[in-house]
Amino acid sequence: DTPSGDPTQTIVIGSHSDSVPAGPGINDNGSGSAANLAMAVALARLFRTSTYPKYKYRVRFCWWGAEEVGLLGSDHHVKQAKNTSIVGERLSDYLINLNYDMLGSPNYIFGIYDGSTSRNGTPSQAIPGSKKISSLFKDWFIQQNLPWDYTQFSGRSDYGPFLAEGI
Repeated sequence: DTPSGDPTQTIVIGSHSDSVPAGPGINDNGSGSAANLAMAVALARLFRTSTYPKYKYRVRFCWWGAEEVGLLGSDHHVKQAKNTSIVGERLSDYLINLNYDMLGSPNYIFGIYDGSTSRNGTPSQAIPGSKKISSLFKDWFIQQNLPWDYTQFSGRSDYGPFLAEGI
């Protein structure tokens, strides 16, 4: 967790650390885990500078286990957060979950979860935020003149348990 920021306004950034024998673990999900760590290091460097304004949100970096066998790590975390009353640990303190999975690509195209393709059963309160985040990523890639494409927002990665709870 970041050392500052309102614990009742937490941004969760996660990636899974397991792989499958049939797939290239360096991408699924070494690439997401490495990006998660790089973001944590970059944010820590910003916080150490005296000129960086204090961030109003707390950022929580997470590395989930057992994604490939059923989202077990992220599901456990969400269940624990749902059942606690500790301020800053409650599911109600989470504003958003950003999931970084398989960021390496042999075709050099960045995939963005398409928030408008939420699966049936997605809580209605999660859809506007999911669409907004998808749009922010899309706009940034366009501004940077980087190739991108949408990927289906199916709940089949560690964002699934968060999405099911409206995050």
